[in-house]
Amino acid sequence: MPGEPRNVTRTTGLRVWRRGPRLVLLSLVLALVGAVAARAFFFLLRTVTAFAVARVPGAGAGPLTVEAARRLAHAPPWGPVSWILPLVTAAGGLLVGILTRTLAPEAAGDGTDRVVETFHERRETGRATLRVPLVKMVASSLGIGTGGAAAREGPISQISAGLAAVVSERLGLEESERRILLLVGVAAGLSAMFKSPLGAAFFAVEVPFATLALQMDALPYALLAAAGSYLLMGWWMGFAPLLPAGPVAWNVRELPAVLVIALLSGLLAAFIPSVFYRVRDFSRKLRIPAVLKPALGGLAVGALGLVLPQILTGGYGEMELGLRGGLGVGIGVALLLAGGKIVANALTIGSGGSGGTTAEMFFVGIFFGLGLAGLCPLAGLGHVPLVLGALVGMAAVCGSAVRVPLAALFMTLEISGAFHLLFPLLLAVFLAFFVQSAVADRLRYSYLNGAQSRAHPERLLP
Repeated sequence: MPGEPRNVTRTTGLRVWRRGPRLVLLSLVLALVGAVAARAFFFLLRTVTAFAVARVPGAGAGPLTVEAARRLAHAPPWGPVSWILPLVTAAGGLLVGILTRTLAPEAAGDGTDRVVETFHERRETGRATLRVPLVKMVASSLGIGTGGAAAREGPISQISAGLAAVVSERLGLEESERRILLLVGVAAGLSAMFKSPLGAAFFAVEVPFATLALQMDALPYALLAAAGSYLLMGWWMGFAPLLPAGPVAWNVRELPAVLVIALLSGLLAAFIPSVFYRVRDFSRKLRIPAVLKPALGGLAVGALGLVLPQILTGGYGEMELGLRGGLGVGIGVALLLAGGKIVANALTIGSGGSGGTTAEMFFVGIFFGLGLAGLCPLAGLGHVPLVLGALVGMAAVCGSAVRVPLAALFMTLEISGAFHLLFPLLLAVFLAFFVQSAVADRLRYSYLNGAQSRAHPERLLP
């Protein structure tokens, strides 16, 4: 009607509020939802891991817990792993295949990519159900907990975004608000899982696009939800950084080495999507029942885990070890772990398993940077602190491979607590991003999240 404000509806309840206050209130609600979902997922994941991989003889020398890694004074010794391991990982993949194929096919694969795909969809009628986030939580817990090389970030993104979609549908919100709350849900879940409110908020508004574009009209609400879920999770589990880095300082003489590590990280990140999608394409061409493909991928990951048990599961204990300088891990071992994790993650997710890829790129970057920092004196670049190399690789590989440079920068700083390294990490992550973009754009597969768009963001709110 003439004179009626555009952002006021004529229905009852929340819909009579102006958009701003309505989205603020819903962002706070999603902060609580994201924190509770993250804690439930974390509990399920730890429970499955304790009853699966942790019971395999010899696997205890592989996947470390963060708490165990912090008690180490040197790298743990390598030892033989029982042949039972591939059977455990295959069984986990089979359970994931059964769950996703029979209950919710949308729960298979990388959760982040599913969220990005949903964000770019246009739909006027809601089709969101609780089934998908619940199946995603259980399937990812089973897949990762039984040894699958996948990250927590993809599942919690899809779980919390799915719950946000359910809230939006139940309230009958408009399409533009639904899409904003989808990103708000991602920010809330990620912030609770990684104790990284700033990084989570920027990840949510950055990941829909393969360029440096941001969905800016969602950023204030994403920041609010991320801060709220961070406070709740900190109240429950403490506010210490997730993976605090070892003591490290830097000076300008180390800048050439930092830039070289960043450049090589960008080159590595350019080829990671090709590995991932070639495995996925091969899996899709296999003429076997789809429900068996995650089991086959799990079997392959388990076989690789017999040699490199450290690449199993999410690898957060190993990342803690790397961010403390490796504690004696050799250069060759560090580079081998980086390469092994790339292959294992591609096998897990590309075969139809359930998990994420972004935090796996943190693992790859930490050990790639650790290895390169060890090589710097041999290349005439002088001594570089190993912790600095690990942090540079962490931000550079993830920021460029996933095309989220700002989010990777902030998450690296918040997860490690190394805020004094803002300047070298800032230079590194953007150098790697531009190198990766220049090289990967010439390749068939340019970035890990295939649903990312190169289009300019729309203005969702009037």
